[in-house]
Amino acid sequence: MACGDKIKKRCVVTPSSCVQYELELPEFSELTDCVTIEETTEELYKFVGEIKNLLDFTDLEGCEGLTLPTTKTALNLFQYLIDRDCAQKELIATMQTTIATMQEQITDLENSNCP
Repeated sequence: MACGDKIKKRCVVTPSSCVQYELELPEFSELTDCVTIEETTEELYKFVGEIKNLLDFTDLEGCEGLTLPTTKTALNLFQYLIDRDCAQKELIATMQTTIATMQEQITDLENSNCP
């Protein structure tokens, strides 16, 4: 990878362990006072790795008759669940209508005095 004329090639190189981090640390940081850029970078990589592992759905399997999305990202899985929820609500509404129609037919048959 060619660095060309990037700033890091034009400036005096200072190891990250020698550069103090001067901004306020977020509440979730486990670091304390006198923090270096090296420490903040290490902590960020650690957090990103943990988050990445939590969002790894590659081994997620469905049950019989349930086909999960091929690309198992959080967004795809949430969209899949939302779509399934909407489809189930539509099926429930259809079943409720069918039950109501059947109940009306039963009442009509009972009122028609059939033997």
